[in-house]
Amino acid sequence: MMQQQRQEDFLAMLHEQHMKVQQEIMQMQNMPMNEHDRKKDVWRQFKHDITAHMDGEEKYWYPVLERNQNSRMDAQMAMEEHKAAREVFKDLDDTDMDDSRWMARLMVLQELLTSHIKEEEEKLFPETRQGIGDRQTMEIMNDFKKEQEHHRGILDRIMGS
Repeated sequence: MMQQQRQEDFLAMLHEQHMKVQQEIMQMQNMPMNEHDRKKDVWRQFKHDITAHMDGEEKYWYPVLERNQNSRMDAQMAMEEHKAAREVFKDLDDTDMDDSRWMARLMVLQELLTSHIKEEEEKLFPETRQGIGDRQTMEIMNDFKKEQEHHRGILDRIMGS
């Protein structure tokens, strides 16, 4: 029972972050074109948050899933989707927000992330429930949270908070 609770705590944390990502993209899409400074701040925060999330998954969750034959391919696909998302981040960073391509690229990112989240929650979540034990789930969650705190500290230094 406790194992299930720890797994569900970890998966609930991921789900909550997935929902936040989707909300932040929608927020950027709905911002008026003339709110450049605010949009830049939201983009910077979004990119930082999602990078921390992806780094945590790549360092601590996916490697465990890759060791299991039943979840290996799904974990590898998720890594490739992260790689594709990072390419879109770079394209967005290299495009002026006034350029219509910026919004088109944001919409591509939204589609990519929506598909990725659906795959994670429909495939990797059940594979986690079946293939990762209690102690390991707790370690993954603790390491994941530390990774995000590390990223938060970096952002605070950059933003001067």
